[in-house]
Amino acid sequence: MKKSLSFMVLLLFVAQFHAQQYIPLLQEGNQWYEYHEDYTPDGYGPVYEMVVFINGTEEKNGILYKKLFSNIYCTAGDRTFPCNPVTNPDVFYKLVRENIDEKKVYYYDEETNSDVLLYDFSLDAGDHHPENFPFYDNNSPYYDLIISNVVQGHVFDRDVKTFTMYDNNKVNIYEGIGSNTGLLHRPGLPIFEGGNWLICFENVESGKSCNSEFHLLATSESQFNKDLILYYSKSNHTLGVKGDSSHYYTIRFFDAGGRFLETIKAKGNQNFTLESGANGILFYTISDEKTVGKGKIILP
Repeated sequence: MKKSLSFMVLLLFVAQFHAQQYIPLLQEGNQWYEYHEDYTPDGYGPVYEMVVFINGTEEKNGILYKKLFSNIYCTAGDRTFPCNPVTNPDVFYKLVRENIDEKKVYYYDEETNSDVLLYDFSLDAGDHHPENFPFYDNNSPYYDLIISNVVQGHVFDRDVKTFTMYDNNKVNIYEGIGSNTGLLHRPGLPIFEGGNWLICFENVESGKSCNSEFHLLATSESQFNKDLILYYSKSNHTLGVKGDSSHYYTIRFFDAGGRFLETIKAKGNQNFTLESGANGILFYTISDEKTVGKGKIILP
């Protein structure tokens, strides 16, 4: 009976990666914190940080939109200088709306007086995401936004459905959050020579997080690595990943009820212990930028 119960829990744990309820993007209380950096041939230009938030509604052509505002709260003359706090008024940014049933987000375009599709979260691998972002930055590749994979990832301390481009897990769109470079910015690579980046995200349920580094959590079966598993050493009471000793892995632990416990980063065959001291039946995922392993382990 216990064996059957454990197997059912494992099935439910794995199933949550593939059958999650849609997370709306335009929820009251959401705030997007963005970093922008200019670049010139002579050196790095000015930088600023701003927050985007929802405040009120407005009707256009019989359609009700939510009003986005922005506020630049920090500036610097160069990326090598500290970003100093500044006091600026809130500025109107854009009108946006969401069709939750269709999993699509639109914005109102002032020049054409029309509705424009911004995000389509109903797409799958191989589909072409709409190229209608109002802002295109230096760190956004000049390639079509072809979705290479739809995976489960971890970013801003949240587990989110992620649409990845170019097979590198660095150019992403996150369900419930938006583009990895900013709410209205075309997704792109981490900033190297100027660009825009989503540095923090905040909502009512989970609060604010500035952990913008994306980690693969779960993915399609074609990327599942059944050999990527944990081992436990009874002699020294430590854990380790059976993997490449020169490569770092992200290991995330959950209890038998599916509650997240902690995250560990370790190289293959490197021994480690759990800070939480958890024991009993634990479920885990092991991921890098290309593959994911998952399973369960019993700790005394």
